[in-house]
Amino acid sequence: LCIFFRDWRLSDEIGFEYPKRTPEENVQAFFKSLEKYRPSAHEPDRIVTVLLDGENAWEWFSKDNDGVRFLNLLYKTLAQKQDEGKIVTITPAEFIFGNPWRNIPAHPLAQMKSLDSLYPGCWFTSDFSTWIGEDEENKAWNYLLRAREDLQHSGLEIPNPMENENDIQNGEKFWAFKAWDEMFAAEGSDWFWWYGKDQDSGADVVFDTNFRLHLENVYRYAIKAGVNLRVPQFAPIIR
Repeated sequence: LCIFFRDWRLSDEIGFEYPKRTPEENVQAFFKSLEKYRPSAHEPDRIVTVLLDGENAWEWFSKDNDGVRFLNLLYKTLAQKQDEGKIVTITPAEFIFGNPWRNIPAHPLAQMKSLDSLYPGCWFTSDFSTWIGEDEENKAWNYLLRAREDLQHSGLEIPNPMENENDIQNGEKFWAFKAWDEMFAAEGSDWFWWYGKDQDSGADVVFDTNFRLHLENVYRYAIKAGVNLRVPQFAPIIR
């Protein structure tokens, strides 16, 4: 199991400090923080993981409506620095398995540092009870496990992350892309956040319906890609 630890300082700065400043100041601060992690010539690659809630921070950006200018400038600067060979934007899977389309080398698990013990925790509590443990949550995890295992055993390869579904002309390849896309959508943590009695969205049935729809679509698209599967009946989790 490979774990990517969040750089909480940089992530929290975006959520709590950046709203007070201009987009230009924020982008400058972001890359100044990144420079601290740059390895020397003889050191191995370093990966910095920036994770924060996708929706909560932006409404507080008083000098930049919803952080739009910051995000545009951030991605523009990331693209420039990547073209200059100063930084590589990467997905976790690309880091582990490599990506020949982007000349990204693999970093096998056997070569990574091993941890003998790890204390559980997340950004607001010292366990994972918000996402797992209650009956609804456990049932959702079982549904997800079944779909993931069926897709992995189907023979459909995980698509090249650099490809866009609109650029894929091959029929079976297109539907394989769609199947994995639905799988990745179902693996988002928010589905499990809203299951159980500890959180209430006010529309939990809607979340439940859409979660199960993503799982069913995994099978529908895999079948269109030529896989011999049937669409399971994922019964409603919330009743």
